[in-house]
Amino acid sequence: MTTDPDRVLRCALVGTGNVARLHAEAVAADPAARLVAVTDLSAEAARAFAEMHDVPAVHDDLEALLTSEHPDVVLICTPPAVHREQALAAFAAGAHVVVEKPPAPSLDELDDMRRAADAADRRLAVVFQQRTGTAAAHVKHLLDSGALGRPLIAQCQTLWFRDADYFAVPWRGRWSTEGGGTTLGHGIHQLDLLAFLLGDWASVEARMWRLDRETETEDASTATVRFAGGTVAQVVASTVSPRQTSSIRIDTQKATVTVDHLYGHGHENWAITPAPGFEHEAATWELPSREIPSGHAPLLHDVFTALRAGGPLPPTADAPARSLEIVIDLGGWWWMLTDEWRGLAVHRSADAVVWERQEGLLLDTVGPPESGLQIGRHAMALADGDDAAWIYFFSHPWWDGSEIADASDDLHRRSSVQRARLHVVDDVLVCVR
Repeated sequence: MTTDPDRVLRCALVGTGNVARLHAEAVAADPAARLVAVTDLSAEAARAFAEMHDVPAVHDDLEALLTSEHPDVVLICTPPAVHREQALAAFAAGAHVVVEKPPAPSLDELDDMRRAADAADRRLAVVFQQRTGTAAAHVKHLLDSGALGRPLIAQCQTLWFRDADYFAVPWRGRWSTEGGGTTLGHGIHQLDLLAFLLGDWASVEARMWRLDRETETEDASTATVRFAGGTVAQVVASTVSPRQTSSIRIDTQKATVTVDHLYGHGHENWAITPAPGFEHEAATWELPSREIPSGHAPLLHDVFTALRAGGPLPPTADAPARSLEIVIDLGGWWWMLTDEWRGLAVHRSADAVVWERQEGLLLDTVGPPESGLQIGRHAMALADGDDAAWIYFFSHPWWDGSEIADASDDLHRRSSVQRARLHVVDDVLVCVR
């Protein structure tokens, strides 16, 4: 990748919905970049957006924009279902990509995007703006350095309220267009900040719920996440909570760290409370005097700086898969199950997969970690990993032998799994490689 630290980056924006305004304002505030073109499915919306933000060019579609403008950076602000297609087109045209969360509806699609970026020698940055700001950076340093002792237990809450009008937008609340429910669309921000602070995760135990909203997707989820360092976190995401909050609490050996906000945080939202006996250390934990709140502006500024220098992306925009992996393990395959099977618990770790029905144990077996998920109708399969040894299908009571065979054939067509031996045990089809 060529470098030019003095070059002004030419940015193009795809999708002019609510979040696009934050991108436009961040670019306008940064002397290292300027917004040169926009496109949207609605030509009227694109023209109105361009007029409001003083964008010189409007195009009918992304292909026309890329051909005409040759942008340095494409900012993708569209629904998740089209992120992969648009990112691949941008990389093929020689542009870097900044994509809104979630970066893709699945890890497979995200992997495609990352491979395309590598092949084109371009960068793929993901907008998880909760990682940004001087307070988050300071707390991460305290945790990483051990200044607060070992993190022990944590809480992560995304309690939001979204009414029927919110879900009346055609692409919302649908698996085919949004890719997930409140866990993927809303809770992922706080989950990502939690993982940014605590590092890699080790296991997830979760339940997914549809409590009130008329959607295909869940409107609430509850989970326990264990991190590689040993921290245990309780996680709740909801779109049915009238008193809204976004909050994280981390209890360490020496202190309690909290951040309570809604859509963005500054120093006033953070607190570090010493444990008894450690009050004398509290002065060394104080937030820095210079404050930068979280937001799109600091994120894009860091990304633009890295792109112009030709270096790696900053930690605030890298590691796009970490929080998506947690969300998928919370219930990425939940939507494939019928109502009769929903509400079950999912337990995932590096060496075991356990599914339980509410009234008792359904399946308890051990297999190695997998690199991807292949999902069939009323089925879940662990597949595609070099060391994957087990594939589990859930049989439904009304399935007959032909339907099981059809599902098995479909799995083979859509994955690299070789022909498997089939065993049926108590309505569970177990395929052994």
